[in-house]
Amino acid sequence: TRLKDFQAQENLNLKMTAVCDIFDYRAQKVVDSFTTDTNKVKRFLNYKELIHSKEVDAIVIATPDHWHAPIAIEAINAGVH
Repeated sequence: TRLKDFQAQENLNLKMTAVCDIFDYRAQKVVDSFTTDTNKVKRFLNYKELIHSKEVDAIVIATPDHWHAPIAIEAINAGVH
């Protein structure tokens, strides 16, 4: 129900543009859930491609602690919030 609750909210001025997940099933679920006629969610196979793609303004990092900091640092250095 979390996805339905999220989608039922007011317009948060947010557009999901990309996902990066090593698990095909979860990545495809995001693509299928958030792709619309006017917005195609793109899948990236690694976080470096996503960060340096120039297709995202901000990212949400949901990783184990030992990966969080390196990804955050790389995103900040690339100007991605």
